[in-house]
Amino acid sequence: MKKYVTAIVAMVCVVNALACEVCGCAVGGSTMGILPRFGRHFVGVKYNYTSFTSKHQTLFNGQKPVYSTEYFTTATLWGRYVPHKTVQLFAFVPYTYFARNEDGISTRTQGLGDITLMANYVLLNTTDSAKRKFKHALQIGGGIKLPLGATDRRDANGILPQNMQQGTGSFDVPINLLYTLRYKKAGMNVEAGYTVNNAGSNEYWYGNKFNGALRLFYWQDYRNTSFLPQIGINYEHRERDWYKPDGFLNFTGGDALSATVVADVYFYKMAVGVGVKQPLIYNWGGGSVTEKISFTSSIVYMF
Repeated sequence: MKKYVTAIVAMVCVVNALACEVCGCAVGGSTMGILPRFGRHFVGVKYNYTSFTSKHQTLFNGQKPVYSTEYFTTATLWGRYVPHKTVQLFAFVPYTYFARNEDGISTRTQGLGDITLMANYVLLNTTDSAKRKFKHALQIGGGIKLPLGATDRRDANGILPQNMQQGTGSFDVPINLLYTLRYKKAGMNVEAGYTVNNAGSNEYWYGNKFNGALRLFYWQDYRNTSFLPQIGINYEHRERDWYKPDGFLNFTGGDALSATVVADVYFYKMAVGVGVKQPLIYNWGGGSVTEKISFTSSIVYMF
């Protein structure tokens, strides 16, 4: 029963995205954010930390509920290669560290997660036009998530639940849309992503997920440095998970609306950023999971 209940937490994770994602459940469906220097190659590292408190379901009325806290940390090596002005290729290689505290017992796992490869096509780009007051950039794309992360992590009691595994064991298909509108120094960024998940090797099927974000930003130059503060909202939706012996699982899936604040700094060929995401309204796992504030940071080298 304990393994079944703790597996519930995995259903409500959002990984990433492309990683995950709100949590480190090997999603990849995390948002890309405002991409640096539209037409340049880059390589960098992104860091994400988030945590959840879970109330586990009891077998009998009046039984004292059990609570646990899950911590998800992901460091993702990612990069972009631009072979043509209308084509952008991305790769995401996550390394994950997961921890769970329940009834005074701590469980930890770490390792390489699922790798995601994506290709975007640039439909519109007027960012270099000096004649236009309003500058637009629009790209769409898709890719594949490769099941390279471990799915058979164990402890003394046997195999660990889904949310403590580094991978999903499935080939998944993420698709995305990125749009940026800029007027002088101010602008707006819209991002939408949807991931079609498939059944893993253990016959567990994560629910498909949608992630949408709206960001407002202001670009300020000072000598050789540029500042890009951002505020926004983020919406996430995840369908219920499915497991072959049981069908669709209760206490999985859900929705969340969050506020985001990000600050990016560009200097020479480098870009660094930090951000926070504060949940505003959420309903994960039928209300049994409480999502806490998330923290992100990144560093990128452009060439």
